[in-house]
Amino acid sequence: MPVSDPKEETETSSQLSHTCCPEPEPGSSTGQMVAPARPVGGGGIKLPFQLRLGIFLCLAALVIGFAAWLLLPQPHYMADHQLQISMSGYNPNRLTIAAGRSTTVELVNSESPFHDGGGLHNFVLPEASISTVIPAKSSLVITLPALAAGTYTFYCDVCCGGKENPAMRATLIVQ
Repeated sequence: MPVSDPKEETETSSQLSHTCCPEPEPGSSTGQMVAPARPVGGGGIKLPFQLRLGIFLCLAALVIGFAAWLLLPQPHYMADHQLQISMSGYNPNRLTIAAGRSTTVELVNSESPFHDGGGLHNFVLPEASISTVIPAKSSLVITLPALAAGTYTFYCDVCCGGKENPAMRATLIVQ
């Protein structure tokens, strides 16, 4: 049985080509693999992992905090009084406020936009030069100026017979 030289065996095995391994770079004298060159423009300052993690967590917290703020209900302006208006008229149909002091009133229109005229209603108080439209399914806060003591009539002149319809009129009592 012939004895093989270990030196020959090494040379032969290094000359074998494997399909699973890449070919050595041409011109390499040792036959060893050469690392590929870095792509142009891919360089830069590499930050430590802890710093990159900290920056990522801060940005994630900012994004999540902003999203949560958007989902929270916005503060609702609290008016001194609230008036509902519909085809049935104002509810309540009598409002009492203090004389000589401005007052806020939230006007709430619960009508469907598919009602005649698009569900619009309005609030008219001629003595205070107020005439405002409240779109369907919405609310609006108005400020009544300081008024002298007395009884005033406000009305809706857009829908359901306007101010001639007793249901579309209401009374403002200033004391």
